[in-house]
Amino acid sequence: MALPSGQPDTTPFAAVSGDRLYVTIWGSSSCRALPVALKVENQHEVDLGLWQSGGVTCTADLAANTVSLPLDPATVDLTAPVTVHLSGLSSPLPDATARPVG
Repeated sequence: MALPSGQPDTTPFAAVSGDRLYVTIWGSSSCRALPVALKVENQHEVDLGLWQSGGVTCTADLAANTVSLPLDPATVDLTAPVTVHLSGLSSPLPDATARPVG
């Protein structure tokens, strides 16, 4: 079986399972994007503030980094898709839509 050619899909991915938000972001394995703040905009929209760890020199590889954060069911509708705005990095990332799983 041959591997697909080209680059992997590096679009940010998000999902909601139970009362947890899971977000996968691609980047350098030595300079991972780490969450610093989660702000609820409304019951279907959150802003995840990120900080790039590692310093000024990063490896030129491509690795997935998944973070898990708690969501409060009193402020976020866990039964419907949630738009996740990813902010705080020098290179902007597209929003991700977290759909409930499981």
